[in-house]
Amino acid sequence: MDTTRPVTYRGVNLNDGAITTDGITGTIIQRVEWPGVRGVGYTEKRANSDGRNASDVWQEARRIKISAVTHALSRGDLYDRMQINTAALTPRGAYVGSPGDKGYLPLGFYLPTARKDSDEWPAGEIQCFINARPLAQPSYILDRDATGGDDNDALAIPWSVEVEAIDPRIYIVPRVDTVCTASGSIAIKNRGTYPTPVNAILIVPAGSGTTFTLTGGGDNMTLTIPTDPLQREVRISSTDQVVTSKLGSGAETVAMHLINKVANRTWTYAPPGEEITLTWTTTTGLVAGSLLWFYEALA
Repeated sequence: MDTTRPVTYRGVNLNDGAITTDGITGTIIQRVEWPGVRGVGYTEKRANSDGRNASDVWQEARRIKISAVTHALSRGDLYDRMQINTAALTPRGAYVGSPGDKGYLPLGFYLPTARKDSDEWPAGEIQCFINARPLAQPSYILDRDATGGDDNDALAIPWSVEVEAIDPRIYIVPRVDTVCTASGSIAIKNRGTYPTPVNAILIVPAGSGTTFTLTGGGDNMTLTIPTDPLQREVRISSTDQVVTSKLGSGAETVAMHLINKVANRTWTYAPPGEEITLTWTTTTGLVAGSLLWFYEALA
């Protein structure tokens, strides 16, 4: 996270400080604690031999602590800015804003890069986000020496907040979409440094069903979607390793039964720095809005 560029969450720029002729206004991030993500696995003593056995290893959640100072040219403006930051960084507010995501919303930021080739990032920066939710509201330090005086004096208040990303990946903007209304194939490349999930939205027209097969990226998945009088929207989430279905304007429900050979199912991932080919077939033409999509990812 580059502290010289914007950092955004729920529509609020948390790093919008500006120097004017009257003084400093806005918030300036002073410190970001970005610890490494722990691996999760176990080891146990190997029977009748030296050493230990080890399990598969996966990455834990990511936690980040941001420390900042909010500046204003008057006491009233300062406290207004505090309320804006607090509202944006309230856990319950994040949840209510997007219950389906459990409040884990994009925390946007930039990373500088020297990879400026035309097929990479010629502007010298990578726009990124992690899906994060605050663990608590921001903690403010109200120091009389710093916040006393006349109401029209320029003031500043330091604060900090800790956020959690249950998916530790750093995703790269923009999203990469591929229309899949008819059978086809495409070569895709993840320019990042970490495997990233490839997801799908399949919209089956009313009065129809389809058999949809997706191969590539380690995946060989077939879904049999039955005919229904209503339009059906099926989502394949390699991120969450789940398939859901929604009929008409009804509720979205888990629909793992649509997958053939559930015991052998796999999920689609785009490996880092490698071009792969995704191939899909559908026995019925799908409605506009059906697509495969992914974000490139960094470790």
